[in-house]
Amino acid sequence: MKPFILNCPKDCYTSAALPLLIKLCPYMLQRLSGKWQIINSRFQIGIEHDDDNPESQEVLEDQLTRQLTREYIELLAYGLTKKSHSDAQTDDIGMEDTEITKPTPHKEDSLSELGQLCMKTDALFPSMLFCIFNGLSWNDTMVCQRCFSLCWPMVKQLLLDGVMTSEAAVFVFTSVLSGLQLHGQHEGSQANLLNLALQLYEALRPQFTEVKEILLQIPNVSKPAVENFDDKILQSCPQKQLPEKKKKEALKNIVFEIIGKNLGQQFRREVHYKNLPPLFKPRRKNNTSIVESESSGKDIGLCSLFQPNSD
Repeated sequence: MKPFILNCPKDCYTSAALPLLIKLCPYMLQRLSGKWQIINSRFQIGIEHDDDNPESQEVLEDQLTRQLTREYIELLAYGLTKKSHSDAQTDDIGMEDTEITKPTPHKEDSLSELGQLCMKTDALFPSMLFCIFNGLSWNDTMVCQRCFSLCWPMVKQLLLDGVMTSEAAVFVFTSVLSGLQLHGQHEGSQANLLNLALQLYEALRPQFTEVKEILLQIPNVSKPAVENFDDKILQSCPQKQLPEKKKKEALKNIVFEIIGKNLGQQFRREVHYKNLPPLFKPRRKNNTSIVESESSGKDIGLCSLFQPNSD
């Protein structure tokens, strides 16, 4: 499939590539969504019951689903951008347990000619969009990173075509936050997803106020904090706009409660230092000099030192 999509002539996009993808993508979305729902639920059950001895059949299905998902996302990357992760990294052995840090996509990233045709095809782009953004919350770091690299170019193209709806805006922004909840324990994934969330908020907030309401639904987030962040993002004056680093820090403070943590940090008790009373310090005795003692008439024992013994 990948060589077919990669080497398909431009003249045959409409007659060959698109019909194939229209049949394939909805089927793969349904298939993978069901498989990953089982894997994610099984993972949660395994954590709760400390299952260290899963069935061999379950392990096999898990590995096959992960490999199939990676291959399919790779195919979508070929179709949408004419690029893939294997172009930059060929060794995939053991990557499910390895944190993969990819360069953060720039806002200039765009789709290929075939990718633009896919996003303009009503029978095709929803299944692609759902699969890519659902992949952010599938329990596979490698799949999350591959999906992450395609998220912004797809949303950017939908905005350029004027077909982005409020429902789609809520879906894509919520999906990124769900990815943070699952993969936030990995430093590289957390940084990439926070950057993507900021890009989406800046692009979607002027047209869709619903994305602001999503932030208000996060536990322990105050409305003034969200309002303050929203005002900074919508600031039109260039002199008053915050730098990117400050924006990311502000967003991270808002979504901090939902960012995933590893098991060692989930139940850690925070250390609080109270204002302790000062320690008791004994008062120092006044040291008087020898001259002062002699002038005051006190016997300090100097004379007895030079007295000859009667023996």
